[in-house]
Amino acid sequence: MKIYIKTVLPIIVTLLLLFLLAGCLPGLTPASPKGVISGRVMVPSPEAAKDITGWVPAANATVTLTDSEGVTHTVTTDEDGYYTFTDIAVNANTIITATATIDGNTVIIKDVIPQAVTAGEDYNSGTADTESTALALIVEELLVQGLTSEDINLQEIQASDNFAEVVEQVSSVLEENGNVTTDPDVTEVVNNIAEEIINPPEPEPEPEPTPPAPAATPINIKAILGVTAPVTGETPVTAITPTAQYTGTVAWSPDDDPFLGSVVYTATITLTAKAGFTLTGVGANSFIVTGATTDTNDVDSGIVTAVFPATEAAVITEKAILGVTAPVTGETPVTAITPTDQYTGTVAWSPVHATFAGTTVYTATITLSPETGYTLAGVGTDFFTVDGIAATNDTGSGEVTSAAFPATAAVITEKAITGVTAPVTGETPVTAITPTDQYTGTVAWSPVHATFAGTTVYTATITLSPETGYTLAGVGTDFFTVDGIAATNDTGSGEVTSAAFPATLAVAIGNDCGGGIVAYIFVDGDPGYVVDEQHGLIAAEADQGLAKWYDGISINTGATGTALGTGSANTTTIITIITTQDATAINYAAGLARAYDGDGNTDWFLPSIDELNKLYLNRVAIGGFSTGMGLGSHYWSSTEASGMLAREQNFNTGYAGYDTKKTINQVRAVRAF
Repeated sequence: MKIYIKTVLPIIVTLLLLFLLAGCLPGLTPASPKGVISGRVMVPSPEAAKDITGWVPAANATVTLTDSEGVTHTVTTDEDGYYTFTDIAVNANTIITATATIDGNTVIIKDVIPQAVTAGEDYNSGTADTESTALALIVEELLVQGLTSEDINLQEIQASDNFAEVVEQVSSVLEENGNVTTDPDVTEVVNNIAEEIINPPEPEPEPEPTPPAPAATPINIKAILGVTAPVTGETPVTAITPTAQYTGTVAWSPDDDPFLGSVVYTATITLTAKAGFTLTGVGANSFIVTGATTDTNDVDSGIVTAVFPATEAAVITEKAILGVTAPVTGETPVTAITPTDQYTGTVAWSPVHATFAGTTVYTATITLSPETGYTLAGVGTDFFTVDGIAATNDTGSGEVTSAAFPATAAVITEKAITGVTAPVTGETPVTAITPTDQYTGTVAWSPVHATFAGTTVYTATITLSPETGYTLAGVGTDFFTVDGIAATNDTGSGEVTSAAFPATLAVAIGNDCGGGIVAYIFVDGDPGYVVDEQHGLIAAEADQGLAKWYDGISINTGATGTALGTGSANTTTIITIITTQDATAINYAAGLARAYDGDGNTDWFLPSIDELNKLYLNRVAIGGFSTGMGLGSHYWSSTEASGMLAREQNFNTGYAGYDTKKTINQVRAVRAF
């Protein structure tokens, strides 16, 4: 027993020591920590089912990487593009390569694992994309050029000036389902950025220090050139004439541009020494400005103040006297002109009236007074004008007499405003009166309706505009009449409001109305229903004929309104879209309906499907419909169902269905009231 213990014990101790020292002895390296690495592969595709990135999962893609021991591992993605490597250890900056086949093309997406996988830790590499592929391609090139994984700094690569160019080129190739590992443009930009990282450019050398400038010489040129005494009407200079020793700017007080007459101007000149010269050492009042009464500066200063004599008064040049216009009957004569910067003036009228009378010739005598800095001396004979009328004045005089103005306008005398009559249910409201030789006028109605409703009280507001030679000034209060109805207007006003016309007549389904037949009257709950007002639909007395909805295979107009009140908008939409394709006015249903001009009205339209159904329900009272068996009893609506289909209704059975737009069906136009 002792012999056995002596033999076995040393063997056990030796094995334990070898196990403990395995990580320290050459050739006895401990196993790398192993974990789980997972991620997802997405590829570009023009097909549907894209996610928000515009890429789709790459199912059955081959994903490979090389572990820390140099062994290559391969897995396949599931139907959602996900992959998982288990029980694997990798070094930092390990490359993941995914290969997928799209439309017969080999597409390669890459990623970089920036860290070594630690024991017991799962690592999710996320979704490989264009940026991760660009980064991986650059890392691969750096490894080829001799760098180790530990030498590569991913942040340095991404911060490179040219990294965005690599990403852009990779994205372009991937979007075309190309192979980024063989594309020459990708290879070129990847090699460029790798070269830039391995061999960065040399830094630019520091510039040589500038030697100190030589000592400056005090300025000794006293005469400042380019600044002279101001002249009325001239533009002030803003800079002196430079010398060999200095330049300078000029500011004027007051800052008139141009110079005005009879004004004392002061120039403040700011001198700037040129290189090699200085104002230090310049004495007080050293500089001279030609024409100035005084020119001063402080010691060591280049700010020179020059005061000049007053400028001469300027001759008045503004010919047009403003504020005096042709007299208007009933207006108060002005007594002063509109002042200008050159003169003011008073106005006297002949004959003298507190207000201008009608059909009278007036003459204005204007007395002008020059503003400071201006003079009438030098003004020529008959120099001035008044409101475009020839005027007279003596040489050098501001006493201006205008030639006689045209006679003032006559006061309007026509009381009866014609062309505006009592509203009729279903008719279109007029918007203008019948013009006379004394005035024209526009008409606005309240309430505002495209056609007059039934059982409704309307009020017309008429705005009159006098014709040439006539005026509203002097027209009395409540002077005008409208279709025998009492009307109101203020004194001298053309804003005429008629007393409310009698309520429009009530109508019933089947009545003649507005160029057609009342087809439907809105009830409570209908769009367009108004309490105490009759509104509804008027149908043309007969069909407008047979037509296609659209003479083509397919078109989307957006005319999808179905409810009451949507047919007119549908029709306008259809016409707008179809006429851009050179459709004529009546070779399709909506155009044929709109072209109908029953009773001179231009607001007819193709009814929506709900409006068409009201016509069907009241077809007997309306009359004239094709209700027999066969296709001739089908009527188009303006309601679009799809690019190829539109809604129609069979007036034999009442069934509202769908037809291809090339089908020929009946058209019955309607209008609203």
